[in-house]
Amino acid sequence: MSTATKTAAIPHPPIVKHVAPPYMGMGFSTFKSGTTPQNFWSAIAHDVTRGGMVVQLGGQANPPPGTNRYAMAYAGFQYEFKAPATPPDYSSYVFRAKFNPGPVSVKNTGGNIVSTFCEILLVGGPPKQQQVVSNTPLTLYTDYSLEPNTTYKMQVRCGVSILQLSPAYAPYGEVIIKDIDLEMTRFYDGDNGLPGHAQAAMALSEMEPIFESVGSIEEAQAKGLTGIF
Repeated sequence: MSTATKTAAIPHPPIVKHVAPPYMGMGFSTFKSGTTPQNFWSAIAHDVTRGGMVVQLGGQANPPPGTNRYAMAYAGFQYEFKAPATPPDYSSYVFRAKFNPGPVSVKNTGGNIVSTFCEILLVGGPPKQQQVVSNTPLTLYTDYSLEPNTTYKMQVRCGVSILQLSPAYAPYGEVIIKDIDLEMTRFYDGDNGLPGHAQAAMALSEMEPIFESVGSIEEAQAKGLTGIF
């Protein structure tokens, strides 16, 4: 067997990092949608200890003429991080978000369209989205090739959208997420002819923390970041 064949056969294991919960610490933030259009209302809450969320969106029956027929409300968690400057060969990233829903309510009488969803996205890129239903876990994946020494924002969020086609009825939707687990995996995609470089890359990656987080739910609660529902 040639040297090239031997080196090509050497595996380069991916590096896996759990991000949350809890959703707090350096780089973490919450976000939510802005003011709803006239004749709609919304209510949003976060639980940073477990990554929980509540998103409610409703419409009024018999709204004034000329008001909006469509509205969306969403909430989520964001992590801002910088891809390591070295090693440059770990440029393939896969993000996994596992959502654990509680009750999900949809009131779409009269032909109104109410949608409930969860999604994961790298800001600036297209989201991976899926419908969410009561007490049914779902997992979303998204993958990217990231540039070394560049700052990115990863978001996970859930929400409700309403298209009010029948003004005589008041549409409503609610999503309750009990917790979210977010994980990132980096893959080595450099030159297989440099196994020593690959090992050094893995060692550097383990030494350089990608995500910083509090170590436990109890630690988050001790800091006063207790659950809200």
